Amino acid sequence: PPIRLAFSEVIDPLTVTNNFTVTDSTGAVPGTFDFDLETMTSFTFIPSRDLTGASVTVNAATVEDLGGNSNAGNTFAFNLGNDSTAPTINTEEYDPSQWSHQRAPSSAGDYRVLRAPRPKLCAHGDGADHDYSHQSKHKSGDPRHH
Repeated sequence: PPIRLAFSEVIDPLTVTNNFTVTDSTGAVPGTFDFDLETMTSFTFIPSRDLTGASVTVNAATVEDLGGNSNAGNTFAFNLGNDSTAPTINTEEYDPSQWSHQRAPSSAGDYRVLRAPRPKLCAHGDGADHDYSHQSKHKSGDPRHH
């Protein structure tokens, strides 16, 4: 995976290409640099080999700004790995007629704003749908008292 570094000031690209290093257990990692040419405040190191699962050290201490100020002491060590956590996708049926459609004026024309219906929550623990839209009328604030 690429490694991106961002700085608060414009950096001298020669100090990056000549001095910046990434190492893993086998030594120096070869790669290329992709600079943010618009701001020159960040760059991305693109390793020539797969570093997934590797422990790497990034030495940014030798990167300097245009005034010659270095980032002394900025060396980072971390592990690179695959994202092993699968995403959680929740699906549920919905009734499109329960969505409200409103027209909002716009100088570019009309557009629709869609709002989902307020979900019903079950505080009884029985999994059934209960209407708690009146819960603010109860002083206790407990929606089970209806």
